[in-house]
Amino acid sequence: MNEKLVKEKFKNRKVTFIYQSIDADSIKWKKAATMYGLENSFLIKNRFSSFLQKDLKVTSIPRYLLYGKTGIILHSNAPRPGDKSIVALIEKEL
Repeated sequence: MNEKLVKEKFKNRKVTFIYQSIDADSIKWKKAATMYGLENSFLIKNRFSSFLQKDLKVTSIPRYLLYGKTGIILHSNAPRPGDKSIVALIEKEL
């Protein structure tokens, strides 16, 4: 299953996909977000001192995080959308 299929599976449910980038070039980030149709895409400007980098040790992309309904991180290194187990993890939280 790929990202598109995962998004389609949960499109009528209370699931939001958020894209966070640590890209150094904001112009490249905007172009990529537009090119791939990424809604809810955010650029982390303080990428070397942010919570994601320091506490979660996000140093490369892509990295998948799964947040619960209250905004708490449930999985700081969640499976990729192509991994079937991500669907089960999301279903469990719904």
